[in-house]
Amino acid sequence: MVSRSKNNNENKQISDAIFHGVKMIMKRRVTPLTTTMTQLNETLMNNMNVPANWPGSASALRVALNKVLNRIRNSGVSVRFSRAPEHMRTRLVRFN
Repeated sequence: MVSRSKNNNENKQISDAIFHGVKMIMKRRVTPLTTTMTQLNETLMNNMNVPANWPGSASALRVALNKVLNRIRNSGVSVRFSRAPEHMRTRLVRFN
């Protein structure tokens, strides 16, 4: 039970960091932000103190972001996912 509680606490730290990071980025912007998950990961890591167990890849960040999407949307930020037209594998996220 101790490890499960520790794991839940770590997940909450990551979720809170992503939520507050996205909110911080959107407060600074006037226009919508369209970026790749890799660029979003770099932006969040450069602008905040991220937990030690921060997602190490873009796909892991997407999984963590999915866990806080409702909180982000409920705070008034629109989130949409898409693919870049010229790149089959490039995934985009748009915050508005």
